[in-house]
Amino acid sequence: MPVVWRQDSAAKDAAKARLWAAVDEQKAAVAAEKLAVKSLKAFGPEIKATTVELKATKESLEEFKTGVLHSFTELAERSSVVPEAAEAAEATEAVEAPAEVPAAAS
Repeated sequence: MPVVWRQDSAAKDAAKARLWAAVDEQKAAVAAEKLAVKSLKAFGPEIKATTVELKATKESLEEFKTGVLHSFTELAERSSVVPEAAEAAEATEAVEAPAEVPAAAS
């Protein structure tokens, strides 16, 4: 029967080793959780600052759209400047058009 006791002792030793390994893993997991919570708390103010910056940027963009860009668009739409391509086409048509010859008086 002493052989069985040795086997039990070996099994107990193996179980203890697994238990201590599990305890170490649990401690590491708890430490990682604490670090994650700390990082999350530190990240909160950064998120708030970024949110405020985003809001200000959106407001600035909206002011640009309704102010400067709107004025530019209106001016561009009613501009009397003829694009160069249109001027060239008109000049070509004027040259190619036959000149009217006055009728000779009889």
